[in-house]
Amino acid sequence: FPQLRMVSILLAFLTGMTALVFQNIWHRYLTYLLGSQSQATAIIIAVFLGGMAVGYFLYGQLSKAFEGQLFKLYGATEFLIGVWAVFSPNTYHFLVQIPLSNFFAEIGVAILFLGVPTILMGGTIPLLTQALSTDLQSATRTHSRVYAFNTFGAAAGSLLAGFYLLPNLGLPLSLFSAGTINIVVGLVFYLANEIHVAGKIR
Repeated sequence: FPQLRMVSILLAFLTGMTALVFQNIWHRYLTYLLGSQSQATAIIIAVFLGGMAVGYFLYGQLSKAFEGQLFKLYGATEFLIGVWAVFSPNTYHFLVQIPLSNFFAEIGVAILFLGVPTILMGGTIPLLTQALSTDLQSATRTHSRVYAFNTFGAAAGSLLAGFYLLPNLGLPLSLFSAGTINIVVGLVFYLANEIHVAGKIR
């Protein structure tokens, strides 16, 4: 279990990195749709943070139904984030066809584009913290480590997106590269759940 905890925290760095790559690129896509004025930026940020807050709440409830299989749930969540990222350019091409006649239409488009992945992303940190914590006393220490590594990854991802991925790969390929990381991480955690459960049985 200590080895699993160490690997999990290191992988949290990677998912923090890809999260900021996604945020940078999705923001870029939506500014093409909504414009770059302050109102459009406010809509994007509000939907992004709102989705993460909803995910934080929903996964807090959902985790009760997956007790003993939290790594599997976390793996499935990261996998779905990666799949959504890979196919989000297709979602964008669909949303381009929607007429944006008013403020509410713009909010609706932002929710359609960002709602699902941000809800999923909002549940990742509390879910991983709960999966790695052996008791209530260790939860605070575990959460601080997971959050710290995830945030360091986010800082690295922001730099990676701005200085390398977007100038060299463009939007769709950057999403594909980062999304693939989430898919692989998701599969690793899905398998880790089976290893963890098997270890408990022994």
